Amino acid sequence: MNRFEQVVKYQYDNWELGEAVHITAAALLKDSVTYKELIQLKLQNVSKLTVDSAMVVIALLDENGNKIGDEIEYNFTNAAACEGDVFGNKEAIELSVSGTSSFKATVTEAVFKEGFTWKLGDSKDEIYENYRQKVESEIRGKIQKDDFDGAEDQIKSSGELVDAEKLQNEIYDKMISNAKAKIGQSKDYDAALAILDSVPDEADGKVQCVEKAYKGYLENARMKSEEGEPEEVLKILDKVPDGIEGKEEIIGTIPASYLKSASKSVAKGDIEAAESALQKVEGSSPEKDNVLQAIADAKSKKAADAKKRKKIIIAAVIAVVLCIIGFIAYKIMEPQIILNRSYNEAVAMYEEGRYKDAILFFDNLGDYKESKDYYQKCDDKIKEETREMDYIRGVGAFADGDMSKAYANLNDLGDYKDTAYYLEKLEQYRSVLDELKGIQEDYNDKDYGKAKIDKALKVIKESEIKTDELEELESTLKAMKKFLGIYHQDDDNYEIFDGEITLAYYVLRYTDNEDNYSIDTSNYVLTSYDDDDEYWFYFDGKDFDRCYCDYGDNDEDGMWVTKNDNGSLTIEDDYDAYTFKKGKYESDDDGGSVHGSSYRPAVVG
Repeated sequence: MNRFEQVVKYQYDNWELGEAVHITAAALLKDSVTYKELIQLKLQNVSKLTVDSAMVVIALLDENGNKIGDEIEYNFTNAAACEGDVFGNKEAIELSVSGTSSFKATVTEAVFKEGFTWKLGDSKDEIYENYRQKVESEIRGKIQKDDFDGAEDQIKSSGELVDAEKLQNEIYDKMISNAKAKIGQSKDYDAALAILDSVPDEADGKVQCVEKAYKGYLENARMKSEEGEPEEVLKILDKVPDGIEGKEEIIGTIPASYLKSASKSVAKGDIEAAESALQKVEGSSPEKDNVLQAIADAKSKKAADAKKRKKIIIAAVIAVVLCIIGFIAYKIMEPQIILNRSYNEAVAMYEEGRYKDAILFFDNLGDYKESKDYYQKCDDKIKEETREMDYIRGVGAFADGDMSKAYANLNDLGDYKDTAYYLEKLEQYRSVLDELKGIQEDYNDKDYGKAKIDKALKVIKESEIKTDELEELESTLKAMKKFLGIYHQDDDNYEIFDGEITLAYYVLRYTDNEDNYSIDTSNYVLTSYDDDDEYWFYFDGKDFDRCYCDYGDNDEDGMWVTKNDNGSLTIEDDYDAYTFKKGKYESDDDGGSVHGSSYRPAVVG
């Protein structure tokens, strides 16, 4: 039993004018196992290009011809269908609705491997023409770039798509043009003829181009003959076929060219080359006799020069021997010379004040002359310079208020100049800082918190040494006093309510116990104690009318507290802002009630 029941089948023998892909057959099937409805289509490429994919739109119809649901878009991919090939018939399109009696399928788009896309309503012939023009344009591009092999390969692979004969002639025309350029511009006749070897004789302009190349060869041969280079003349003439007009005339000038070559060789002193050239000139002539006499004179002069040269060589040998003797004497004395030169250079450096450079030389010289004494002098000078630089840096840092840097530079100078004075002042300054940092006692008393701040301000005021950091700390402490005694009072006692902030009794604390000559104002905090909980209030050093309350040292729970010009207090968290006046609750930022009636107003101290 066949699993798939055929509900309806269509057969299409004719196709629309201009379409690229034609539906030749279609069928609506029903699966007897899953009871699902399926559609199968058989498509054919009716264009001259290769189809990569095709999009089909299917409208489902009921028994009355009415549409059922939305249209289906199905893309047949990886078709690789050449002209006339059939594809898609092995794919089944599963329908998501039931009750289909018939359907209508339309090919709306086809994508070709050649890079073109056909859409419903387009002309496949127009696309094919565009593709043909594109291929011919690519071939002509290769011709313009002198890629003749690539152009010919693409012509062959394109088959009937392009006008092969026309394009091949364009290749020959470009080759002939290139050959003419070689002849007329660079006079490279070898390259021109190499190009023309690939051009058939019947090609328009080839014969004339070849003749120009031969004429160029003959002109070069004539010039070489006149310059007395007969061997070059013969090489050039080998490239010109017999019968070319002018070749025989050039051949007749070769004997005279050999005579001229011989004369040039005599002038250069190359007697052997001159005699070799004369051997190729037959018969006798006044010109040949003149060359023979010149050769004889040259030989006589050469013999005289050889005798003179022998005397010169003997004198040169004597001079070399004397130089060797002098060199040996120098090598014996060289170490002593080098030591003395180095010593003198080191002494000059010392006198110029270049002690660090000089000490290196004296160290290497060891016991030579007074090198050890100079080494010690350089070492003393270098130490003196180092102490002076440390002193200058330390005093400068002291003047700038950088006490840590001042101590680091002055501490090891001992009794150098007035170092002891500055060290005494630094110790006084550190005592001030230690006293400020020592304000650590914990008292649950707001008045005592004020007393501690007043004590710190008094220490700063009485300090003989003033620095920027002390002035900054003084400003911070004065700001802290504004917030002393701010707290919230509920029915029973001073406690946290609903996790909100309580601003209660503050004690001044310094949270960093590092022993140095600096103080960080951010380490001064006001601490609120409430039973076993602890809260820290930090000042940002910029806005002294605000402080940040950190619950239990947990940044996630903090709130900003601001003391306003009118004496009211504003507390802000991530959700609301509450405003209080002294002894009275005012409002939140929305004007509504924030706390229940069981809570009393905040008290601003």
